[in-house]
Amino acid sequence: DRVERDLLNAAVTLGRDLTDKIELDVGWAFRQADYDNDALFDSTENGVSCEVGYGVTDKSSVFVMGEYSLQDSDALTDDAVSTVLRGGWKTRFTVKTSFRASVGIETYDDGSAAGTDEYRRQVWDEEGDLLVDDLLTVERDPTRTRFSFELGWNWLPTDRLSVGVSGQN
Repeated sequence: DRVERDLLNAAVTLGRDLTDKIELDVGWAFRQADYDNDALFDSTENGVSCEVGYGVTDKSSVFVMGEYSLQDSDALTDDAVSTVLRGGWKTRFTVKTSFRASVGIETYDDGSAAGTDEYRRQVWDEEGDLLVDDLLTVERDPTRTRFSFELGWNWLPTDRLSVGVSGQN
């Protein structure tokens, strides 16, 4: 079923060249999902990021970035924490356009306690006889680590303004 929702994503990044080869960017991002259906879980997320780049050529550089985010969701009892660490490459195609790509890892902790859950599984045949009566044990780990990536394109209409489009998992 489709449910109407309001999404809000906003981010601000400030950058500075520390030397002729080293640059530093720091940022803040806000994400919100607000569903019209009360049965679905709304969420808000605040994140900070830092990126350090080293110029390999006059048009290309390698970089390392880190991000730390806190997520408040109706689905979780405590705030979830996400950390991302990626390394990548960016290049300027023209004076006004640039491209970037990065890969790394993301760790997500949903804030719940680790532990063990037990479930009873019962299977009955058509005559009503019990065929299977098992007690299943499932380990619960609140922390998950996965592959992380980002691709992005930037346009610089002026020396002090950039507009970007990016995608990431």
